Amino acid sequence: MADRDAEDCRIYFEQLGLSVGFIHEDIEKEDFEKDIVYGTSHNFCLGFLNMYLGEEKARRIERKQDFLIVDEVDSMLIDKPDITTYISKTSIFKDKIKIYWDLIWIMFNEMKNGLNMQIQRIEDYDKSIKKDLLSLIKKKMGEETSQNFRELIRMKKEVWVDNLLQASMMLINENYVISENKVQIVDLDTGETQKSMQWADGLHYFIEQKHGIFNNSITSTFLYENHMNYIKRYGENIIGMTGTLGTITYQEFLNEIYNVDLFILPPYSKNRLQLLSPIVCSDKNSHHKKILKEIKKKLKEKRPVLILFET
Repeated sequence: MADRDAEDCRIYFEQLGLSVGFIHEDIEKEDFEKDIVYGTSHNFCLGFLNMYLGEEKARRIERKQDFLIVDEVDSMLIDKPDITTYISKTSIFKDKIKIYWDLIWIMFNEMKNGLNMQIQRIEDYDKSIKKDLLSLIKKKMGEETSQNFRELIRMKKEVWVDNLLQASMMLINENYVISENKVQIVDLDTGETQKSMQWADGLHYFIEQKHGIFNNSITSTFLYENHMNYIKRYGENIIGMTGTLGTITYQEFLNEIYNVDLFILPPYSKNRLQLLSPIVCSDKNSHHKKILKEIKKKLKEKRPVLILFET
């Protein structure tokens, strides 16, 4: 919706002499140089991290946090306050890391035949499986001469094993999809595929191995920024907007947790929403038939119909 709103409001802002930009995953410096910038919290965090990661100074994004308007702020403050954006980079030890990942992947698959494949959590795996995989890494680590690489293994070995076990449980077309012979992450909140993103520390690599895809996705988490922390960088220059946070209970909750002021913004036009009495059905079949009947009725009246499903 950010790109839609940017286009809808562009004419209005340009008449006031203000330029409008929209940022997406393919971060462009020019977009951040506009007076008003639209985008998702994820893409703003990517741009912020780019200030530290930008390898070419000419392309590095440097923008001050002036004033922020957050739409659907209840989602950010209540539903998803812990969402974090990560940036991964290809490791300088890429070839060496691949040897370790291949070792534990092969060993895991040899042990897998005796496992209960209904496992849904890492904790459900027999502890001896994780112990054996870590022992294999430790044994191989004794052959390394580079002190820096040995230290990297010490820090990452448990993460690698956990990610291998996690990859074995993740589901295609739910957690990820395969398109053009590539594993693409699925955003579980929106259902959109994140084509330019990869899981780090072996998770992406192990999923590729599971499906016989060999793209050598060997990356390590390099920088990260929590979305709430990024928003706090604007200090007191923040306005949050939502159409679903009008009850006294929610207002008191937000005031207590975040110490914010709240006010009701009058609607642009008269609210034409009509709340109808709920219909109680005796079983699921009659419930579905009733819904279908109402849909057909509205369609005959040439009315649009929106159906909300619980996910």
